[in-house]
Amino acid sequence: MGVFKEMYDGRHFESARDYAELRRKLSQVISNGYVEQIRVMRPILSTGEEWYRDRETGELYCLVPPGERSSGWWTRIDPKDLVGPGEMAH
Repeated sequence: MGVFKEMYDGRHFESARDYAELRRKLSQVISNGYVEQIRVMRPILSTGEEWYRDRETGELYCLVPPGERSSGWWTRIDPKDLVGPGEMAH
């Protein structure tokens, strides 16, 4: 199991406190060098989404902050979904 699943196991945030706690944990693992924030390659849902990569496993996760219409979400990104038709995975 990667570091991301241990940080927050849900997909949607139950409260603003859950979101703030995940942000705190992300800041900590980034400072410790386990995780890096990467550029959004292909937006999944929303502007304002942020992507993170586990440096050890390569696992990718997307974070969308809470907004007017959503409680925000935290989800794994499948690298296969980043390859469009006719493109080759690197």
